[in-house]
Amino acid sequence: MNMKQIIVCAVLFGVLTTGCQNTTPTPSTVEEFSSAFRSAYNSGDKDAIAELVDWTNVDSDLREIQLSILTIFLGHNRVTNIASEPFDPNTPNNPINGREIELNICPTHMILIEHEGNAGFKGGRSSGSATMPIGVKNGRYFFCGWTYKEVD
Repeated sequence: MNMKQIIVCAVLFGVLTTGCQNTTPTPSTVEEFSSAFRSAYNSGDKDAIAELVDWTNVDSDLREIQLSILTIFLGHNRVTNIASEPFDPNTPNNPINGREIELNICPTHMILIEHEGNAGFKGGRSSGSATMPIGVKNGRYFFCGWTYKEVD
């Protein structure tokens, strides 16, 4: 290999590896987590929102449902408010598809997300909200993933 080929390979390698660097935020506080979600939602980045959920042991049906709730009106609405409060352990779990669910990581807070915009409704405004538990795994905050509760 001559010098020109080596330089071309080195430049190509540099370009390829630069594009592979992880740009996913690693929120270590509730405030950083809220900011990361707001930024991802307001920029219409479904993949970035998905990376804020701990998907460990979450089956594909529940993943689709949870992600659809977090991304409703994505690209049309903007986050208007995010608030948090400590998680109440007495918070009931609502069944999904007739089955009880569990959280895959221990929740520490509930996040209330409010959004508003015009999601394509003729002359109308759209708004919505979602309340989701978050918890810490390996020093990073995530939305708690949903898993079906095992029946004894």
